[in-house]
Amino acid sequence: MHAGVPIYPRTPYRAAGREADAQKVWIITPQRNATGWELRALLQDLHPTAALTNVDIGELPFVEGRLTDDELASLVEEYQILHPGFLQRVEEDIGRHVPEIASPVARTAAVKSYPWNIIDINADQIRGRGVGVNVYVLDTGIRTTHDGFGGRAFAGVDSTTGSVVVCGSSSTSCAADYHGHGTHCAGTAGGDTVGVADGATIWSAKVLDNSGFGFVSWSILVEQWIFSSGLRPAVVSMSIQGPTQVVAEQVSLDALVADGVTVVVAAGNQNGDACNYNPAWWHLLLREGPSRASATTEVASMSGLRARPSFRFPTHPTLALCLILVRPWPVRTSPGSRPSCTISTQRRHP
Repeated sequence: MHAGVPIYPRTPYRAAGREADAQKVWIITPQRNATGWELRALLQDLHPTAALTNVDIGELPFVEGRLTDDELASLVEEYQILHPGFLQRVEEDIGRHVPEIASPVARTAAVKSYPWNIIDINADQIRGRGVGVNVYVLDTGIRTTHDGFGGRAFAGVDSTTGSVVVCGSSSTSCAADYHGHGTHCAGTAGGDTVGVADGATIWSAKVLDNSGFGFVSWSILVEQWIFSSGLRPAVVSMSIQGPTQVVAEQVSLDALVADGVTVVVAAGNQNGDACNYNPAWWHLLLREGPSRASATTEVASMSGLRARPSFRFPTHPTLALCLILVRPWPVRTSPGSRPSCTISTQRRHP
């Protein structure tokens, strides 16, 4: 707290070994009725490469930019004198990484064989589910030309430059995947053979760069674009998470949920307490985590989904407290970032 404004740093003030003038990346949450002019004025007080949401088209107000600890303290003091109450919260932004994934292998042009997870929920009996639904996959992008999507994957939006770039839907370079994680997750959601909703329209929402890194603020920019401009009905799928809790993203995702968007996030990839990871900690989201056969409590049927009785809750004593869906954790196969290839992995993809 400084001058009456809550401030949540992730690294200590003037930490040892760190220059006093070193800049941190901050997410600033102004009051809900802030205007576009006011956000642009605030942006001028931040170092270059700052970004903001577009409140003029109905997005919630957020500003992201770089300041030193002392610069932030001065900014907060100035605003509290000139515009008391305008700054609601300031949080240091955090980076999120997705892991490297297995090397892709060539697909064989054989008769469709559905993986265990599709068969387990009887999705192999009725295909084409999800027609008319728009699934926004927030990740490293999607290789939309992969034949595993049957022409239903499109370029959506890219925020990895620090601002929102809206793609032409037919573009094969905008919001493209050069990492593999995003295409793999998109295939799990809506691939022709390996996806649950193989009739859905899949949209690439690139919030992680080609190395798999991204700031929380990059995700917030895309979440707010979906809130104001995305197609409905919609599902947001996020198989990404980072340490600690970020209230600004909670507010952003709350707006999506209140607008009727189903938000599904991964939890438990670190085999730790999901309540300590963002955005898995927030209770309004569908949080999907792993179950392991070595624990003691059997997984019950949740939200109409069947769980194999041989799989059980995670071994971590509190991991399940922030979960809604718990499922087994064997290898799953899904499209890779190269044409006509697949990747097998044990990661959780909502």
